[in-house]
Amino acid sequence: MAKRRPQGDGMVRGIHMMLHEALDAAVKERLIVRNPTNGTTVPKPNYPDKQVLDDGQLERFLGMIEAYPDWRDFFYTECMTGLRHPSAVYHRFQKILERANCKRVRFHDLRHTFATMALENGMDIKTLSAMIGHVSAETTLNIYSHITDTMQQQAAARIDRVIAGADTPIPEPNATDKASDSEADNQPTEPKFEPYKGKIRKPGTGCVTMINDHLYEGRFSPRVNGKRIAKNIYATTREECEEKLKALIAEMKKEIAEIKAGEKATNKG
Repeated sequence: MAKRRPQGDGMVRGIHMMLHEALDAAVKERLIVRNPTNGTTVPKPNYPDKQVLDDGQLERFLGMIEAYPDWRDFFYTECMTGLRHPSAVYHRFQKILERANCKRVRFHDLRHTFATMALENGMDIKTLSAMIGHVSAETTLNIYSHITDTMQQQAAARIDRVIAGADTPIPEPNATDKASDSEADNQPTEPKFEPYKGKIRKPGTGCVTMINDHLYEGRFSPRVNGKRIAKNIYATTREECEEKLKALIAEMKKEIAEIKAGEKATNKG
């Protein structure tokens, strides 16, 4: 009997979220006393490194595409072999990258390449967010914060030149990440995009984690009598997640106060 393939971290988190919401609804309908998924440990988000093609690689890639003479509409079947394999398009994509002497990237990395170049060439965050389908401009800012940081430095340098008359150098977009073609071939690491990590929060306020473009997780894990108790909530926006987390914290603090009051009464007796 073949071994079952283990589920990925994202799949486990998604299943946990659906079960949690369904059982929460059951608690509200008084079908069950408590949600058994509260306090369960779920895998932390494990985001793959996101990469972009630099200017030279992108130019070679586009040139290689234009050199292909036989572009036509995509069909899911072939006359001789039947249904195409799901990976057929991806393998063709990788062959084009290889022939163009570009690093291996995913289709989704082309999206990051576009977003990065759009920001570097002056597109505003709100327009870019709408074009790539993010829930809000905040999501775009979180993912591409390293690009917007450079844009802020450029704006500050220009203001310094105009107002103070200083010869302040204007930082190049993504200057620390870009390398020449010869250097890029020798450097295995390329620009990396890290998932958004929230600012340090005050003790007792829980934490909010952005799982993907349209899913946030709130978590509150107080320690009661030396034992850690954790509960999670989920929402589609950061604002909604903060509100649900606030309600969860108030509810848990009330429960903890009742537990301590009961223990105090027991000890007195």
